[in-house]
Amino acid sequence: MTAPYAEVIGDPINHSKSPLIHGFWIDALGLDATYRAHHVTPEALPAYFAARRDDPAWRGCNITIPHKQAALDLVEDRGSVRATIGAINLALRAEDGAIIGTNTDAGGFYAPIADMPLEGAPVVVIGAGGAARAILFALSRVGVGEVTILNRNVLKAAALCDYQHLWEGWAQRRRLPQEASSAFHGMANGYTPRRKRVRWKARCIALVCQTGNGNWSNSTD
Repeated sequence: MTAPYAEVIGDPINHSKSPLIHGFWIDALGLDATYRAHHVTPEALPAYFAARRDDPAWRGCNITIPHKQAALDLVEDRGSVRATIGAINLALRAEDGAIIGTNTDAGGFYAPIADMPLEGAPVVVIGAGGAARAILFALSRVGVGEVTILNRNVLKAAALCDYQHLWEGWAQRRRLPQEASSAFHGMANGYTPRRKRVRWKARCIALVCQTGNGNWSNSTD
């Protein structure tokens, strides 16, 4: 019988450190299981889930770029993720055999900012993908004020602004801010824990950057 396994999927995926991280704990706990990276293109995503649904050894997968939104259409949404965040980063096999999707990004981001004085504060979110959606969901729970989204693809950022489930009760704008108390990085960085700096060209402003691994850095330009 094939040993149970899980994996991380994305396009590209060779940069991922997830197999190293999860493989370490599998060995440390003495589990008879494996964790690997699996390259899945957007076109192959439906076939991937169809194949894994019929594979009893598959336990689940972490989901990274560019699949966090598209994967939601291919799994069961028992936690109403579509009606809140609109993206998943984890798919797993439930006890009844169904493949369900969930999002752990939001909780992971919320934990280090829960006690920060962000209520009513203007913030900047860099990126407009699945991770940015989870960040916005977490920010809504701490009651931040005006939110500005910066992204290379303006249409993608505008689509995120129009995702009403994330914006109930929030003011919106789509221009560069003159000032902000915090900036939150929601773009892929290769899973490598590292401190990131945010250089702001509009004015001399100090920003706080949460890179997703609990590290914070201040930058003044």
